[in-house]
Amino acid sequence: MIEKFKGDNYDAWAYRVRTKLESKDLWKYVESEITLPSTATDKEKSEHNIKLARAKDKIVKALDVNVIVQGSVHAHTICA
Repeated sequence: MIEKFKGDNYDAWAYRVRTKLESKDLWKYVESEITLPSTATDKEKSEHNIKLARAKDKIVKALDVNVIVQGSVHAHTICA
C-alpha cells in the first residue's frame, strides 16, 4: 500500500504511485491524455475509459482527504 500524500512528501509519493501504475500498465493514462482514433470500436472506448478510471482511482486512493478537498484531481496532471 502506498502512503497517502499529505502535501509534504511529494517526490517519494509520486515515485511510488508511478511505479504502481506502471506495474498495472496504467501510467500512460497519467503521463498524457490519450485520445482514441475516430475509428475506435465501442469495446475499445469502454476499455480506454475503464483504464483511465482505474488510474484515477489508484491516485485518489493514495491522497489524504485534505489534499482531495483542495480541488479536483485529474489523472494526467497529478503526477506530472
